[in-house]
Amino acid sequence: MVLEDLRPSKIMNKQSFENAIAVASALGASSNCPPHLIAIARHMGIELSLEDWQRVGEKIPLIVNCMPAGKYLGEGFHRAGGVPAVLHELQKAGVLHENCASVSGKTIGEIAKNAKTSNADVIFPYEQPLKHGAGFIVLSGNFFDSAIMKMSVVGEAFKKTYLSDPNSENSFEARAIVFEGPEDYHARINDPDLDIDERCILVIRGAGTVGYPGSAEVVNMAPPAGLIKKGIDSLPCLG
Repeated sequence: MVLEDLRPSKIMNKQSFENAIAVASALGASSNCPPHLIAIARHMGIELSLEDWQRVGEKIPLIVNCMPAGKYLGEGFHRAGGVPAVLHELQKAGVLHENCASVSGKTIGEIAKNAKTSNADVIFPYEQPLKHGAGFIVLSGNFFDSAIMKMSVVGEAFKKTYLSDPNSENSFEARAIVFEGPEDYHARINDPDLDIDERCILVIRGAGTVGYPGSAEVVNMAPPAGLIKKGIDSLPCLG
């Protein structure tokens, strides 16, 4: 690659990043993935935004049966064919930019063509996925500019508790309990004056915006101990 002067700027273009979004959505990638990929695109001088994650990835189904959205580990994913096998399923569905270059000298389409999975219990067919519409949704509101919801890990218990009202159109109302960072959350989560119940949403301001400790890690929050004792072991959270 050095002898060929094959640099990232000669490989990466807008379509390459759209392929990455499709793959990330199909395998249930971390909610930390969007800011990292956007940062890489910015270094390449390519315009990429959170809205692109919803535009490209929202309708992509979850086809990789790996934790936390599935049951297998990364080793099982690798042995089943890994990313090339995911590319194969995306190619069959017609949602892949096949002419994008790769460092191997082959196009993405050429890599995907014969990369069938060896284990259909780990990498599912695109048309028979673990979950439909499992990409990322971009949210905004009157107290934050943007947030990412990772649809692949929205479980049935959450849907039953918060999204089962036929009159709510897949929405719910909640009282926001706002913390100024993870330290404030740990210091005050059990404060009885907050009066936190099952119709509250826990919010941490500034999570991930200064590099520590990452919004996905911060938002892995637990309800107050009193609610846990009552059997309520999770609440909606936002970072």
